[in-house]
Amino acid sequence: MLLNKNNKDIASEKSNSNKTIDLSRYRWLLLILGGIILLAIVIILIAKLVGKNNYVYDDTLYYINLIGSREVILYQGDNYQELGYTASDENGKDLTKKVIVTDNINSDVIGNYKVIYALGNTTKERNIKVIEKPIGATYIHLYGNVNVFLYLGETYDEKGYAVIDSVDGTNLNDQVKVSSNVDTQKEGIYKIVYTVTNTSGVTTSKERTVIVMDRNLSLIPNSTDITNGNVMINIYAHDELFSHLVLPNNVKVTDSVSTYEVSNNGTYKFVMYNQNGQSKEKSITISNIDKESPTGSCSGTYGSGKSNIYVSAKDNVGISKYVLNGTNYTNSNITINQELSSVNITIYDKAGNTKTISCKLNGSGGTPQQPSSSQPSSSSSRASSSSSSAPSSNKVPINVKAGTYLKYDKGVKYYIIIPEGATKNMPLVTFLVGGNPSDAFGSPESKIMKANPTKNVLSGKAYSYQKFIYIYPEYRTDNTGSYSQIKSLIDFVADKYYCNKDKIILTGVSNGAVATFWIAYEYPNYFSAVLPISGPAWGYGPLKMDYKNKAKSFVGTSFFGITGVKSIDIMYGSTQKELIKKVHAIDSKSKAFYANSNASFSEIIKSELGKNPTNLPKINEYDHGTTMQFYQVPEFWEWMLKQ
Repeated sequence: MLLNKNNKDIASEKSNSNKTIDLSRYRWLLLILGGIILLAIVIILIAKLVGKNNYVYDDTLYYINLIGSREVILYQGDNYQELGYTASDENGKDLTKKVIVTDNINSDVIGNYKVIYALGNTTKERNIKVIEKPIGATYIHLYGNVNVFLYLGETYDEKGYAVIDSVDGTNLNDQVKVSSNVDTQKEGIYKIVYTVTNTSGVTTSKERTVIVMDRNLSLIPNSTDITNGNVMINIYAHDELFSHLVLPNNVKVTDSVSTYEVSNNGTYKFVMYNQNGQSKEKSITISNIDKESPTGSCSGTYGSGKSNIYVSAKDNVGISKYVLNGTNYTNSNITINQELSSVNITIYDKAGNTKTISCKLNGSGGTPQQPSSSQPSSSSSRASSSSSSAPSSNKVPINVKAGTYLKYDKGVKYYIIIPEGATKNMPLVTFLVGGNPSDAFGSPESKIMKANPTKNVLSGKAYSYQKFIYIYPEYRTDNTGSYSQIKSLIDFVADKYYCNKDKIILTGVSNGAVATFWIAYEYPNYFSAVLPISGPAWGYGPLKMDYKNKAKSFVGTSFFGITGVKSIDIMYGSTQKELIKKVHAIDSKSKAFYANSNASFSEIIKSELGKNPTNLPKINEYDHGTTMQFYQVPEFWEWMLKQ
């Protein structure tokens, strides 16, 4: 019995043991299943979060701004390097990280490719062209130093060179042509130019610089060519016991190699001291700076499909060219195949200074007026031009139906908005959009009309003070010829719609601000008000200009610049403030203002209009995209229309 009982107990224990093992297996299965479910929940949440962040509503206006050229040439086999981009919504919120970039580039195969940038329902493209890598003299190696320093009277010793070419190998050394203007008997900076052309007809050049110095103290200008900029004097001190230099402005420097910038012609004295207290003086005369604009006047006739213009101009250093409607002329007698009743001509001297003059032409090919000996003031010039095209009463209606029209004139595609009850003698406002204007014109019209300030014009908010004609032209951001076309278009619209030529206003944002500056520089005193927003006063790339010497273009023209205080607008703001400083140095009474906040904007409006602005954007710190919201302020329009 005892044995049987023990066997039952053992059997029971085995049965219980088997049940425990089964429960253990279920527990692991439950843990694994729970982990899978938890992971699935996390994945779903992440997907929703990502989807939420990337979802773009179709009724919102988005902007993608491509940095650099939209047409890129790439040599076969080279890698494409992204030039960059930014993106924002219509409220200025930065959405750059939301942009999706795709491309089909195969740089190993010659052909045309695209890089596509997408944000919601907004896309932009950059065209990439892969071409065959040219075969040429890819490298000229100069033995010795590229910069050579010699004392007066020493002999220059050519160290030689070697040409490495992908086709001709090293067989081109005897084909190198060397040109040099080195004169070791005279202090100066000289160039030796090495040029070679290979059997494929490709030419390559390289330069070596030779600096000839005095054995004690050398003063060498960076250029002796006529310039309207400043001249940099390079200073080289050669005393072994050199202590310090005293510059013409009495500043002491302890570097034996230094520079000194001068902005005017004159004689400048430098004093070198050694450690024994001995001194040596040396002076240099600078005479190649010319910052005076040319003077001139013009007259002419029109008829039989032509206009004949006669220009009389004078300048200290000579005239280099005349510019009419974006075309350069070297002859002072200009004939064009177009009948014009009045023209604006910009005169350039050999230093790059400019003067824009206006003249009326006699109709029917009559006898031209002789150019006057003195040019009228800028304000009277605007007044006289407007009086010929605008009637004394500004209540005379124009026979044009109110509305928004897409037109093409003077080689430019543009939108024009005619307000209800439009009359003769109304102001004309031109707005230049930022980014790439061609992309804007490729968008649906509904999107274009959402852009500030256009939507404020369409809504009537911009008319709180006075109605006006408004144009929104397409233009190229890298072509000054396109800017000249904009000026021709403004002339055309002002004539066609009998606008008040004393109330021609120009404003633009970002790239449009660059164009605004350039046009205002080239046509001084033409505009009653210039309002660049979030753009540099000096332009950039092929459009870069010496804005400090262009400040005189804004004397007599009301200027209101605006930038943000973040990102690239910090630099843009510094150039605008420097420009205003230069304008006020020329004429302290000039209306030139700059704002970068609600406080500074309100201060200007208060001082100019005697009241505080309304409907200010609720933004603490403006950036490159949000500054456009100043167009929603009625007093901003009132200020520009009162100028």
